[in-house]
Amino acid sequence: MSFSARRAGISLRHVLKQFRAIGASDLEFSKASKNAGESLEDTLFIAVMGSDDDGHNRIDEAVANGCIAIVAERFVTAPVPVFLVDDTRHAFQSIERELLGDPASQLHTVGITGTYGKTACANILHHVLSSDLNTVGLVSDLSVYDGHDTTEGWFRNSDDDSFSGPLHQMVRHGCTHAILECHSAGLANQTYKSVSLDAAIITRIRNAHSSLHGTLANYRRAKARILELLKPEGVVILNSDDPNTRFHLPRISNPALTIGIHTDADITAHDIIHAHNGTSFTVDAGGQQAMISLPLLGTHHVYHALQAIALSLTTGTDLDSIVNRLSSLPGPAGHMHPVESNSDFDVYVDVANSADTLSMAMESLRAITAGRLIVIFGPDGDTTPGERRHMGTVTERLSDICICTENNTMDVEFLDIAHDCMDGFEHPGRLSVIPSRIHAIDWALSTAEAGDTILIAGKGFNTLHHVGSVVQEFDDISITQMLIREPNLFATEDDTR
Repeated sequence: MSFSARRAGISLRHVLKQFRAIGASDLEFSKASKNAGESLEDTLFIAVMGSDDDGHNRIDEAVANGCIAIVAERFVTAPVPVFLVDDTRHAFQSIERELLGDPASQLHTVGITGTYGKTACANILHHVLSSDLNTVGLVSDLSVYDGHDTTEGWFRNSDDDSFSGPLHQMVRHGCTHAILECHSAGLANQTYKSVSLDAAIITRIRNAHSSLHGTLANYRRAKARILELLKPEGVVILNSDDPNTRFHLPRISNPALTIGIHTDADITAHDIIHAHNGTSFTVDAGGQQAMISLPLLGTHHVYHALQAIALSLTTGTDLDSIVNRLSSLPGPAGHMHPVESNSDFDVYVDVANSADTLSMAMESLRAITAGRLIVIFGPDGDTTPGERRHMGTVTERLSDICICTENNTMDVEFLDIAHDCMDGFEHPGRLSVIPSRIHAIDWALSTAEAGDTILIAGKGFNTLHHVGSVVQEFDDISITQMLIREPNLFATEDDTR
């Protein structure tokens, strides 16, 4: 990855402040790269320590390709000047930001973090803020929108990338705002260090990603690092109903707004009504009150709407405009997505793939289901045995028919995953185990009766199916639509176990 400045003669000492120089006291440059394999004429090479590659092992290649100097973390011998820093990844981010003209400073930037709800909140906020006056860029797990082009698909910054590239494109295309999903890994290793935020939203925090962070305290500290990215006048939006999020409030020096349903907060929702076509509620915001019709199912989306309302109000958007924008909101892909069944039962596809998100999805559908709730779920290979047991427990408690099936098991045996889920059941006989995801969906459709609701959980917008060494396309929505059109298309002998 290479970057060029719009002007020549940037001083390395001006950008990095501290380094140990070998062969030169400073360097003026206008191009930089971390790719040793490309032409590096007049280019500064940064030996980035990534998760899959170490640029220090490719310094000879960079020199052969014409680099004028090297930024490294450890002493290396080279026929060009070498500048030693503590962390080349952070150095690259600082250099990238400088070469691109610090694009974050030219936008109203909003960072969103939390265990759940980042993507939904980001998409709701993007819709609310977008107008004839505002062009809003977006970097989320679903897509990247730079003000001109949309790149669909799963997006998550790696450990050696930053937001500067997408932000630069947003500036080029005339964006006024940028909304950025900030993940705990990137916050923990300071991937986003070069971005300054005008506002931050912490959706809600649960005990997750234990393999990465070890403890809830470490995970909570990683999430709190988003506060370090705030400008001095930057605003933070907190969920007062979430004790792990509320934990940060006394430690925040920036202006803060709280949202909530069950606790006192600056912006609250009450009189919540669930229906098949969405959720309505009354919002109280700073002495103002309005009735909102949200075309999304579930109380969790009420929280996301409150967060979007709070943030939008800080930008000067009036409440009436916000209400109008929320009423025309398109549903985030894979989040409680209704699948037309042409039957007297309902079918929804949702991304829920943890005990907490499964519980929220099932409770939302319980509120609108007259008959039985049929749930297809499948923990992926990254989940812990404890989380799988918890998923089994909540599924038994909130559903009438429970089906465990494959969902990105990767190198883990599916039957081991299913056994862990069964351990969470008080009555294990209630759990049907159907390894084939297609057969699980087909069986649920053939079992449903009038008034029932089917929840197909676990993938949502993710259309990849990773089992063993095989990765295939598998879209729950299109597969379900196909099976509705042609019942028993994949019928075999009883696949349950």
